[in-house]
Amino acid sequence: MNQNPYTEGDKFTPNPSPSDNSVNYLRRLKEQTRTEAASPAAVPSRAPAQKERRRSPRYKCSGSAEITQLGGDVRMWGTLTDISLHGCYVEMSTTFPVDTRIHLVLEALNFRFRASGIVRISYPFLGMGVLLTELEPDQRAVHERLLATLAQATTVPNPMAPQPRSTADAVAAAEPIALLNEIRRFFDKNGALSREEFLRIAERCRRA
Repeated sequence: MNQNPYTEGDKFTPNPSPSDNSVNYLRRLKEQTRTEAASPAAVPSRAPAQKERRRSPRYKCSGSAEITQLGGDVRMWGTLTDISLHGCYVEMSTTFPVDTRIHLVLEALNFRFRASGIVRISYPFLGMGVLLTELEPDQRAVHERLLATLAQATTVPNPMAPQPRSTADAVAAAEPIALLNEIRRFFDKNGALSREEFLRIAERCRRA
């Protein structure tokens, strides 16, 4: 059974082409995070209230995602960071290209369900946004119970309390060329970049 797609406001961009300039890619990424918020964490809680452009609300969560490309048998794993009725965001260092059809097994708060989806946005080394396209009735019921639990746990944050920085916030605040150079140096010595390490690198490259 197909789920409704994201609304018109959710405009995703594809991966950078092989000929893309890396600095321009980071700059486009920074501009996109200001208007799209691929993950809900990309919208600071202190931002002024505005009309929700998505058809359904997204909820932050901490879970896991097991992903297999349609027609393939290689499994990949990532961290589920937010989810809605129609989609989710998964942090992972190795991402699939936009429009890749995938199977997912998502787990959070002791809820586990299977779904089919399609990659709608992909940030290499960071993560990807997935549109959930098909769930069996029993799997949909688990999905909806997870959303209900997350909705009940959601509270209005104290605007005076320190807010955790998101990946998108870090990209927006960093100097693109310095950030790119630091990431290159990191991968000269390491094979994978965690979210925590990326935030540390971005903080070092933060504009004065």
